[in-house]
Amino acid sequence: MQSKIDTDKQAVLTLSLDELCLINNALNESLEALGRDEDEFQSRMGDSTDAVKSLLSEINSVVRELL
Repeated sequence: MQSKIDTDKQAVLTLSLDELCLINNALNESLEALGRDEDEFQSRMGDSTDAVKSLLSEINSVVRELL
């Protein structure tokens, strides 16, 4: 992984397919394990299940393009 930090509180990451799949799987597992209790999920993950589902969808799209 390579990273670049922008001044606008954004990071640009270059990830391998394996790294993307790892993040994909971790997000999916967090939804499976914690997704039934929105308050617990937000407390542990720092955002809503909807936000994580949206990010997971974007990552899935990139993974599909790379396969």
